[in-house]
Amino acid sequence: MTRIDRGHYRVRLEETGLTQDGSGDITAVKARELGRGKVVVGDQVSVVGDVSGRKDTLARLVRTLPRRTLLRRSAEDGDAAGTERPVVANADLLVIVTAVADPQPRPRMIDRYLVAAYDAGMEPLLVLTKSDLADAAPLLRLYEPLGVRSLATRLGAQGAGTPGGRPDGPTGPGGRAGDEDDGVRPGATGTGTTGTGTTGTGTTGPGIEDPAAPGPGPEGTTGAAGSGPADPTGIEAVRSTLTGRVSVLVGHSGVGKSTLINNLVPGADRATGGVNEVTGRGRHTSASLQALQLPGGGWVIDTPGVRSFGVAHVSSADVLRGFPDLVEVARDCPRGCTHEADQLECALDEWAAGAVGPAQEAGALVVRRARVDSFRRLLAPALEAEDPTRP
Repeated sequence: MTRIDRGHYRVRLEETGLTQDGSGDITAVKARELGRGKVVVGDQVSVVGDVSGRKDTLARLVRTLPRRTLLRRSAEDGDAAGTERPVVANADLLVIVTAVADPQPRPRMIDRYLVAAYDAGMEPLLVLTKSDLADAAPLLRLYEPLGVRSLATRLGAQGAGTPGGRPDGPTGPGGRAGDEDDGVRPGATGTGTTGTGTTGTGTTGPGIEDPAAPGPGPEGTTGAAGSGPADPTGIEAVRSTLTGRVSVLVGHSGVGKSTLINNLVPGADRATGGVNEVTGRGRHTSASLQALQLPGGGWVIDTPGVRSFGVAHVSSADVLRGFPDLVEVARDCPRGCTHEADQLECALDEWAAGAVGPAQEAGALVVRRARVDSFRRLLAPALEAEDPTRP
């Protein structure tokens, strides 16, 4: 499934020659017998009927195959708050796109994405944009100890290497209080799964290729690899990492996801916008998910930019798993410790205060406290979902 638009499902067939133009792209509608189950971009499906892809023809989507992974988020606003929503199926790499500046990075949002990635069984990759505008070191200091790989790019809104550009991603639901201004200031211390099927038979195939043995990408596993003399914009390092894999790009509005997509996929023409100079937020551009095939193999799925990404559907144990640096510390907590701020003898508090391990510089303690605070913010909705009677 490469795109969904008002009840119409865009599907890439495994056997591309079945379509009249040889592209393998067809449009389908969901068959009644499929029921009310949610179909998302990235799903591998079976179709029957007219798969010629000719204008005004529709195939029927009759089955979805078991999912390897499923990226989910929880609604956070209005009557639907707490409702779990599937986002993308069968992707193996979650590309967390964040700007070094303009708009300011938001570590708490990055933490949410990391939790969602680990919950989905996906590998996270941090891609920093606009690294020509500010020092990326403060942001990297937060995530290098976690083993989260990062790549830096210098992409502007008008194309690769435009200095000072303002690439933008689309805008989503309004953010929550407490998530808006958590940026690390520069210098601070602190698919498109393909459809399957043959005419009238519904025979299934593999859909988007399963990257069972993805390439290692650029050398190194952590740190800000990327731009250099041979790759001044850093885009080739990103391309190498994504080739042969099924990747989902996520990030809040204005960070440059669409610009990144346009540099990775020739002809993608994803809309880009600017950052509102008054609010510092990105403006609306693309509004729907779309899977695009990379020239060298693999798929990249662009998602609308959002201002919040709920993870209330994730269990408290899985929230902790999203903070690898805290997992070992939490082993020293007393039995039954929920790791909340009011827990007595919680090892996380001792660690954040520098009472555990070798002496820490003030800057390192700032980072520790920020990590524990972020963890507890994400932990609260998980604990409430597990026990709604909690005070």
